Amino acid sequence: ARESASQQHVDTAMIKTRMKTKQLVMQGDVDRAIDEITREHPAFWDEHPSLLFHLKLQKLLQLIRSKQTEKALACARDDLAHISMSDPEKLNELER
Repeated sequence: ARESASQQHVDTAMIKTRMKTKQLVMQGDVDRAIDEITREHPAFWDEHPSLLFHLKLQKLLQLIRSKQTEKALACARDDLAHISMSDPEKLNELER
C-alpha cells in the first residue's frame, strides 16, 4: 500500500506538470513550459530529448509566425543548432 501511495503521488505530480505545460505551450510560452518541467522533473529532458527538440522547434515557429526575425534566428542558433548537429534525424526534421 505504501508503494502504491508513493506511485500515485508521482503520477499526480506528473499529471499536474503536464497540464500546466500544455497550457503554457498553448499560450505561446514555450520557455516557461520548459522551465516548469525542468524545475519539477530535472531528469526529464535526459529521458525525453526528442520532446525538448520539438518544444524548441515550436518556439521557433511561433517566433517566425509573429515576425520576430532576430529572436527566431537566435532560437535557431542557440536552441536548435547543437541538437540538430548531434542528431542527423533532427537536422532533417529541422530542414523541412
